[in-house]
Amino acid sequence: MASYPDIHELLVKSKYRNVDATKKDVMQVLRMYHGLSYVSEDYESTYHIPICIILMDTHPHNAPMCFVKPTPEMHIKVSRFVDHNGKVYLPYLHDWQP
Repeated sequence: MASYPDIHELLVKSKYRNVDATKKDVMQVLRMYHGLSYVSEDYESTYHIPICIILMDTHPHNAPMCFVKPTPEMHIKVSRFVDHNGKVYLPYLHDWQP
């Protein structure tokens, strides 16, 4: 796992706007899921995939609901993480802890 200075440096280099808050969240996820690692990569292509994140009135006690919201020209690719309605299913959301 990357150390604190490594993650901080990568976030600054990648031009994150809220480096401290992002670093805190990344470190929390890395501590929780030991198989994950943080890597910063440059990509040549940018994909604009519209999503909708709904925060319940009980937030943070209940997980947000997330949906892929395709444009008329797009279609939803159903997978174990996204159903035909665009609802997103992720372990992080399923195991949500405030």
